[in-house]
Amino acid sequence: MSTTTQDKTTTVVLGYLKAMESWDAGNLAPFMDDSYVHHTHPTALGLPDRNKQEYIEHWRKTVIPMFKTWDVVVAQKVSDGSKVTLLV
Repeated sequence: MSTTTQDKTTTVVLGYLKAMESWDAGNLAPFMDDSYVHHTHPTALGLPDRNKQEYIEHWRKTVIPMFKTWDVVVAQKVSDGSKVTLLV
């Protein structure tokens, strides 16, 4: 992955994290296409896979009410040439 592609990928991921911080679940939608499927891990939790709309509703009805504040801090950026991983 070129540095420019890594920078663009990092920008998209940071935008997604910013959408999570906004407390508006609808802000997540632009980062997902209609084939989006969210898998919850560990699978031993027994939670179902969720499509785009189900995930946004889950975020709105379950995740947001669980937290009083939500600040995402990127602790480290790791790149191996084919992917970018942000440790938060």
